Amino acid sequence: GDATKASTDEEDDTVMAESSEPKSTPEVFEVKMNLSPFQPSEITLKLSGHELCIDAISTSEGPEQDGNMTRYKMHRSVKIPENVDLDQLTTKMAAEDGELII
Repeated sequence: GDATKASTDEEDDTVMAESSEPKSTPEVFEVKMNLSPFQPSEITLKLSGHELCIDAISTSEGPEQDGNMTRYKMHRSVKIPENVDLDQLTTKMAAEDGELII
């Protein structure tokens, strides 16, 4: 589904990012995640051992007449299989649909 949003200046909404189940073979590990509400600069990836944490926060002001804020928030952890070479791990974000590919 699409991300939900709040039109209040106090409330956060957590975005449940749609993602594929991780694909893992001895040669390939891949996860795809829809992060379309976010700009690349609003996304933080942190690798801790074999766990990748994805955090994203986006805040935008509403129309001038109401001045409300819309805030999107998302957190997701992905377990990277032990057989994956972490030095070979890459990420990219598709500009056309906001899909993050790990």
